[in-house]
Amino acid sequence: MKLAILKLAGSDLKEIEKYTETAKQDYRDVLTWAEYPRQSKKWSMPDGPKKNNLIEADKEEYDKWLNT
Repeated sequence: MKLAILKLAGSDLKEIEKYTETAKQDYRDVLTWAEYPRQSKKWSMPDGPKKNNLIEADKEEYDKWLNT
């Protein structure tokens, strides 16, 4: 949870507070926004190459963020 909040907020303390409060209501929202930023905007997209590109882009972004 902490990693998800930091990924979304960076070092902005007001954003950290905002996402922390959101997580207290429903932590799944914060996890979704952090781990699946592209996919979460297009959940209903049918399976196919475009959806696969979103999935790969989200994975790459998260991996890059974790490893920097």
